[in-house]
Amino acid sequence: MLNDASGDGTYRDEIEDTFLLLEENFYTLYQRCSTSEQKKHLCDTYSAARYACWKVVRQARPDGWSVDSNASRDLKMANLQLAAMLQNPGDIGASLSLAAEAVRLATSLAPGPAAA
Repeated sequence: MLNDASGDGTYRDEIEDTFLLLEENFYTLYQRCSTSEQKKHLCDTYSAARYACWKVVRQARPDGWSVDSNASRDLKMANLQLAAMLQNPGDIGASLSLAAEAVRLATSLAPGPAAA
Protein backbone atom coordinates (compact mmCIF):
# COMPACT_ATOMS: atom_id res chain seq x y z
CA MET A 1 0.00 0.00 0.00
CA LEU A 2 1.45 3.34 -1.00
CA ASN A 3 0.48 5.82 1.68
CA ASP A 4 1.14 9.50 1.45
CA ALA A 5 3.17 11.23 4.17
CA SER A 6 0.02 12.24 6.04
CA GLY A 7 -1.23 8.66 6.22
CA ASP A 8 -4.61 9.76 4.83
CA GLY A 9 -5.38 7.12 2.24
CA THR A 10 -3.15 6.48 -0.72
CA TYR A 11 -1.88 8.80 -3.38
CA ARG A 12 -2.02 5.84 -5.72
CA ASP A 13 -5.82 5.78 -5.46
CA GLU A 14 -6.00 9.49 -6.27
CA ILE A 15 -3.80 9.07 -9.35
CA GLU A 16 -5.96 6.19 -10.51
CA ASP A 17 -9.11 8.24 -9.85
CA THR A 18 -7.76 11.03 -12.06
CA PHE A 19 -7.20 8.58 -14.90
CA LEU A 20 -10.59 6.89 -14.45
CA LEU A 21 -12.45 10.21 -14.42
CA LEU A 22 -10.90 11.09 -17.76
CA GLU A 23 -11.31 7.61 -19.21
CA GLU A 24 -14.97 7.33 -18.24
CA ASN A 25 -15.80 10.81 -19.54
CA PHE A 26 -13.45 11.01 -22.52
CA TYR A 27 -16.08 10.57 -25.22
CA THR A 28 -18.40 13.18 -23.69
CA LEU A 29 -15.57 15.68 -23.28
CA TYR A 30 -14.29 15.00 -26.79
CA GLN A 31 -17.74 15.66 -28.25
CA ARG A 32 -17.91 18.98 -26.38
CA CYS A 33 -14.58 20.17 -27.80
CA SER A 34 -15.23 22.73 -30.50
CA THR A 35 -11.71 23.10 -31.89
CA SER A 36 -8.94 20.75 -32.93
CA GLU A 37 -6.71 22.41 -30.31
CA GLN A 38 -9.17 21.47 -27.55
CA LYS A 39 -9.35 17.90 -28.85
CA LYS A 40 -5.56 17.66 -28.91
CA HIS A 41 -5.34 19.13 -25.40
CA LEU A 42 -7.85 16.55 -24.15
CA CYS A 43 -5.99 13.69 -25.84
CA ASP A 44 -2.65 14.86 -24.42
CA THR A 45 -4.15 15.24 -20.94
CA TYR A 46 -5.72 11.79 -21.11
CA SER A 47 -2.44 10.27 -22.30
CA ALA A 48 -0.51 11.91 -19.44
CA ALA A 49 -3.09 10.63 -16.91
CA ARG A 50 -2.81 7.11 -18.32
CA TYR A 51 1.00 7.26 -18.11
CA ALA A 52 0.95 8.55 -14.51
CA CYS A 53 -1.41 5.72 -13.56
CA TRP A 54 0.81 3.18 -15.30
CA LYS A 55 3.91 4.53 -13.54
CA VAL A 56 2.39 4.30 -10.09
CA VAL A 57 1.14 0.75 -10.71
CA ARG A 58 4.17 -0.65 -12.52
CA GLN A 59 7.18 1.08 -11.02
CA ALA A 60 8.43 0.41 -7.55
CA ARG A 61 8.69 3.35 -5.21
CA PRO A 62 12.37 4.31 -4.78
CA ASP A 63 13.80 3.77 -1.30
CA GLY A 64 13.34 6.81 0.87
CA TRP A 65 10.80 8.32 -1.53
CA SER A 66 7.90 10.00 0.19
CA VAL A 67 4.83 11.71 -1.15
CA ASP A 68 4.10 15.36 -0.51
CA SER A 69 0.91 15.28 1.53
CA ASN A 70 -0.04 18.77 0.29
CA ALA A 71 0.15 17.66 -3.34
CA SER A 72 -1.81 14.51 -2.49
CA ARG A 73 -4.50 16.58 -0.77
CA ASP A 74 -4.57 19.03 -3.70
CA LEU A 75 -5.03 16.13 -6.13
CA LYS A 76 -7.90 14.78 -4.05
CA MET A 77 -9.58 18.21 -4.15
CA ALA A 78 -8.97 18.57 -7.90
CA ASN A 79 -10.50 15.12 -8.47
CA LEU A 80 -13.57 16.05 -6.42
CA GLN A 81 -13.96 19.31 -8.37
CA LEU A 82 -13.46 17.53 -11.69
CA ALA A 83 -16.00 14.84 -10.80
CA ALA A 84 -18.54 17.53 -9.86
CA MET A 85 -17.84 19.48 -13.05
CA LEU A 86 -18.26 16.35 -15.16
CA GLN A 87 -21.71 15.73 -13.66
CA ASN A 88 -22.92 18.97 -15.21
CA PRO A 89 -20.39 19.97 -17.85
CA GLY A 90 -20.49 23.60 -18.80
CA ASP A 91 -17.52 25.45 -20.24
CA ILE A 92 -15.28 22.91 -21.98
CA GLY A 93 -12.28 25.20 -21.50
CA ALA A 94 -12.75 25.17 -17.73
CA SER A 95 -13.17 21.39 -17.77
CA LEU A 96 -9.98 20.94 -19.76
CA SER A 97 -8.06 23.31 -17.49
CA LEU A 98 -9.19 21.50 -14.35
CA ALA A 99 -8.40 18.12 -15.91
CA ALA A 100 -4.93 19.35 -16.86
CA GLU A 101 -4.32 20.59 -13.31
CA ALA A 102 -5.41 17.24 -11.84
CA VAL A 103 -3.09 15.41 -14.23
CA ARG A 104 -0.22 17.78 -13.42
CA LEU A 105 -0.66 16.96 -9.73
CA ALA A 106 -0.97 13.22 -10.46
CA THR A 107 2.21 13.33 -12.52
CA SER A 108 4.06 15.13 -9.73
CA LEU A 109 3.10 12.34 -7.31
CA ALA A 110 3.98 9.43 -9.60
CA PRO A 111 7.46 7.99 -9.07
CA GLY A 112 10.03 9.34 -11.47
CA PRO A 113 12.75 7.39 -13.24
CA ALA A 114 15.39 5.89 -10.98
CA ALA A 115 18.48 8.03 -10.55
CA ALA A 116 21.59 6.70 -12.24
